[in-house]
Amino acid sequence: MKLCDFIFRFKAPSWCITPAGICRVRLFSGRGGDFYAVLTELDENPSVSVTNAIENIRRQLIANKKIPEVSQIVDHFEGPAFFTHKFDLVTFTPDGHPEWRGLSRTRIEALLECSPTEFDLSTDKDPWLQAEIRKALDGIPPIKVFQYIEPPEISERRLEIAAKMHSRAELDELVHSSANEQTISAFLKEDLSFFSEIYASPKDEYICFSEFPVGSSGRVDFAVFTGRSRMSVYLIEIKAAQHHLLRKNHYQEFTAPIQEGRGQLLSREAWVRSNYEQFRRFVHQVRQSVVDGKRPYHAFPGPRPKLQVDSDKDIHLHFIFIGGHTVDDLKESQKRHQADQSLYFHIETETWDSWIKKLERK
Repeated sequence: MKLCDFIFRFKAPSWCITPAGICRVRLFSGRGGDFYAVLTELDENPSVSVTNAIENIRRQLIANKKIPEVSQIVDHFEGPAFFTHKFDLVTFTPDGHPEWRGLSRTRIEALLECSPTEFDLSTDKDPWLQAEIRKALDGIPPIKVFQYIEPPEISERRLEIAAKMHSRAELDELVHSSANEQTISAFLKEDLSFFSEIYASPKDEYICFSEFPVGSSGRVDFAVFTGRSRMSVYLIEIKAAQHHLLRKNHYQEFTAPIQEGRGQLLSREAWVRSNYEQFRRFVHQVRQSVVDGKRPYHAFPGPRPKLQVDSDKDIHLHFIFIGGHTVDDLKESQKRHQADQSLYFHIETETWDSWIKKLERK
């Protein structure tokens, strides 16, 4: 049950350019009577991120009697359109060092015992919260620095990527022309920016890969590294589009090719779950090798491949399956959501129709 919802203005660390920052705070009385404080990063925040100041914000909330001292902290990122919310339960070591553990939205809603629509309306769509944000920002001096001039190598890389981009129409025509998986995969390998366009956040900060290894479980077709502070890793399997997503029976099961593709991804997920720390270190080693100028696993660096992530922190893992085509969007969406949410790590099942709709290019 939600107890309160407000915008909190916190004092920034001394090393920060701006003296204060803001975040959204929601306090819940959850399962077993525990208190949970959900701290949401805001686009309007002019200072250090919630993630990088989580321990300081917690101390200030408690000192100002905004939340009970026993409150458990949830680090929340709403993300841009089409992206799932990111939730991390934050625990603190005896010396106050924070540790993050990613949880699914379903799990968070169960802990908070909140309405299933609680996180549907984003902060930027709520007029009352927008008014509170403007009040909280009052008096915080804007950052006034010299005009930023982008380094030429970043501009050159962006132009290079744009010059080689395939169109959305080309991909749409290919996947619906009975092309097999190998043909579609080869097309996507020619332009890995298809994946960065959907998954990279911030949009220029990413590294894409093809045929990316996942321990002894095999390889995924594609992978994307992106994010800030904690790196987001997207592991992607694809199948051709000529098959329906669901069988034509009342059981509404996935068709055999879709089951096969999801099964491959599930085996990768199981290996990562059992060998998480090994995989976490591995992906950061691969990231660093790309920064050092190497190109493992057909690496496709974005304009800003030196991701501003911390190699000591946990990673956000996303498993994506793309295959088949849409017949009944509502029924299939319900089936995909039901199957995906029941897993330890979140798996997102897409048809080619639903995935291509997320592309902004023409």
